[in-house]
Amino acid sequence: MTDALRRLHRRVFRHVLATAFPSAGVAAYVVPLTVDTGSLSFGALLGAALAPALAIASVQQWLVSRALLRAAFAERAGEPPAARLVRILELPRRIELFSNVLGWTVGGAVFGASLVLVEGVAAGTILATTGIGLVSSLFPGLILVSLLEELGDLSGQARGLSSGLQAVAGAYVLPRAAA
Repeated sequence: MTDALRRLHRRVFRHVLATAFPSAGVAAYVVPLTVDTGSLSFGALLGAALAPALAIASVQQWLVSRALLRAAFAERAGEPPAARLVRILELPRRIELFSNVLGWTVGGAVFGASLVLVEGVAAGTILATTGIGLVSSLFPGLILVSLLEELGDLSGQARGLSSGLQAVAGAYVLPRAAA
């Protein structure tokens, strides 16, 4: 991965975190209203269940967003430049689906598993918190796509693109890049 792609990934991941953390508190608040959380207070719930869920989901989102970014900008022998442009244009939505939605779903499952292990609540809690995580991913996912699309000319953020592709991508990745 080039330095330019690493810098771009850091920017992308900051947006992932910026949308995830505020919404995680809301999801943590909703869980005790809908499922048995045992005797944990809200504060203890944050430490015992939310912290491990956020840690594991954040690592998962970092790995997936990095892999998606690398794949989008990869040069493939014999491939026309337009194919890479398509991958770059699809990148914000792919990050939302494969990083954000999956991360929230994994985080929900970890949250529920933490409750089962710490408080001994019913194992069905894992299914309920996984569902809450999935539904909770939808709103921040929309914001994430919007933020990623506003990063600017994604093609210009990473080196190694042909000048022809940069000209095409500069005109179409974001409207303000063409102005």
